[in-house]
Amino acid sequence: MIGNVRADSTLLDHDGPDLPGLLACGIVVGGFALLAGEIGLIAGIVTVGFWAFLGTPYAIAGGHAMLPGVVGDALAVPELVVLEIGFLGLVLSAVHRTPDRGRFVFATIVAVAALLLVVASTIPSWPLWAVSLVLLVALAAGMYLTHRVSVARDHRRQEETG
Repeated sequence: MIGNVRADSTLLDHDGPDLPGLLACGIVVGGFALLAGEIGLIAGIVTVGFWAFLGTPYAIAGGHAMLPGVVGDALAVPELVVLEIGFLGLVLSAVHRTPDRGRFVFATIVAVAALLLVVASTIPSWPLWAVSLVLLVALAAGMYLTHRVSVARDHRRQEETG
């Protein structure tokens, strides 16, 4: 939960079309297609399905889980940047539904910067599977930290309200 918006809300949870999210989905599909052609297009569409029916965290996790299998060792950095911008767009698409936009954007930028630092320090010399594993561990640690902070905040609110 970020403000009054659930981070795992789906397309079906909204009153109208989520235009920023749909734009980000187009970038994700395009990024996958640029990276791997037809199989990438399918992976992009599956990722959009995850986003629409399961939520943003599942789309990002599913998309990144499919990435090594789709591209193999033929990783092209410019196309990967396009794909990652699409994933970032999926996260930021919730900004217009968030009451505290500044905090949300700041937290997202800090998280993305940290993940970029992890990738930039490993991708030049490590195989793709190792970079993916390091990134997965970093994402899992970040999500666990976010969960623990939310639990502590909710517990504190319950104590304050009695």
